[in-house]
Amino acid sequence: MIATDRTVLAWKDSKAYLMTICSQIGKFGGINIRQLKTLLTTMGLNPIASIILDGSESTFMRVKVDGKVKNFGGDRYVYNMIKLINT
Repeated sequence: MIATDRTVLAWKDSKAYLMTICSQIGKFGGINIRQLKTLLTTMGLNPIASIILDGSESTFMRVKVDGKVKNFGGDRYVYNMIKLINT
């Protein structure tokens, strides 16, 4: 299994968790599917109730933090996206 960047959407109870593992940020050099399953389990999330959205250079996340938009991941054009709104 190839270790690469990943984006995953997981659920627990009524909460959704959207995570990006990006080799350009932090200590990770990417992650393979088996490692991702272990990470989700360690976090108390069910890997069966999750969706791997992408991997490699298409991994990208845009997050609003303290009113400012921050980009994490590659710099490719994003064709598909999931928009989460905190209500």
